[in-house]
Amino acid sequence: RILGLISVPALRQALDTVVVRHETLRTRFVSFNGYPVQAILDDAGAMLTEADLRSLEPSHRQTRARRLLDEACRQPFDLTSDPPVRFQLILLDDHEAHLAAVFHHIASDGWSLGVFMEEFRTAYQAAVAQEPVPCPPVRHSYTEVFRHQGERYDDMARARDRDYWTTQLHGASCDLEWPAVRQDNAPAGYEGDLVRFTLPADLVAHVQRLAVQERATPFMVLMAGLQTLLYRYSGQTEFNVGTPFAGRTSREAEGLIGPFVNTLVIKADVSRDPTFHDLLRRVRDTCVAAYAHSRLPFDEVVEAMNPERGSDRSPLFRVMLVLQPPLPLKGTCAGITVSPLETST
Repeated sequence: RILGLISVPALRQALDTVVVRHETLRTRFVSFNGYPVQAILDDAGAMLTEADLRSLEPSHRQTRARRLLDEACRQPFDLTSDPPVRFQLILLDDHEAHLAAVFHHIASDGWSLGVFMEEFRTAYQAAVAQEPVPCPPVRHSYTEVFRHQGERYDDMARARDRDYWTTQLHGASCDLEWPAVRQDNAPAGYEGDLVRFTLPADLVAHVQRLAVQERATPFMVLMAGLQTLLYRYSGQTEFNVGTPFAGRTSREAEGLIGPFVNTLVIKADVSRDPTFHDLLRRVRDTCVAAYAHSRLPFDEVVEAMNPERGSDRSPLFRVMLVLQPPLPLKGTCAGITVSPLETST
C-alpha cells in the first residue's frame, strides 16, 4: 500500500532502474535443442500495468482493488516470453495506491524481496528529485556469483556432503501417518489456504530465553516444538522436516536479486522418550550439522536418496518449517509511505 502523493512516472522509472540492475529480472528461458537456455535482455525495463479506480464509488474501490491484486498474483508466467517479474499499479485515489510486485521463484527468493524493496525506495526518491540513483553498482552478476560459488565447491566437498546426507537420512520415513482429516473417497485437492495466528509476547520471550539457555536459536526451539507435535499426531519417532536455507555463501551474493535458496532436510529423532530439553539438543546438533553440509543442492540429495516419487507429494518430507524474518517492506520516502498488503495466495 502506498499512501501520499505518488508520482507515477517516478515509480515507473524506479522499477525500471531495479530491473536493469539485476539480470535475473531480465531473463527469459527459451528452448535450444530441447534444453532450457537463459536469454538475458540487455536493457529491458519493468513490465508495469496500471488500473485507475478513481472513477468508481469510494465504497467499491477497495473490493475491486483486492480482486485485481489476487488476479495479478495468481496469473501464471510464460517464461519463454514474459520476464520473471511483473508489476501492477492500482490507483484508488490521489493519495492511495496499491502496487503488486509478482516474482517468479526462478528469479528470486525471500532474501531478494528485501533487496528489491530497499533499492526501489532509493531509486524512487532519486527519480522524484531528478538525481542519479545512489545505489552502488552491481559489480558481479547473478550468473557470475553463482558460477563462482560453484567453482569453490569442488568434487571432494560435494562427495563429503553427499555422504553426510545419505547417512543422515537413512531410515527416516518420508511419510507421516496423519489422523484422517477428510471423508473417505473424497478427492484429493491442491488448493492451499492460510491460517493466521499470533504467538503471545510472553511465549515468544520464553522461546528466546530457552534458546539462549540451550545455546540454540529460536528456530531450533520452534523446530523441536513442531517435531514434538508431529510425533504426538503420528506416533512416529523418526521422520523428516524440510526448511529453506539462504544459500548465500559469499559477500557478493548479499546484494543480488536471484534464487540462491536451498532446501535442507532436518531428520527428527524422538526415540528413547526424550525430555523436551533433550530433544532440543538433538535438534540443535542436527541443524548445525545440516548447515555445515548445506551446499549440496536439494535435487542432488533427492537423487542420492532415490525415494519413491509421486506427483502428489514432496520426495523427502511432508511438512516444512520456515522462520522468515520481517522483510523491510515498510518505509517512507519522497512524500510517500509504503507498507505491506497481505494477499490470499
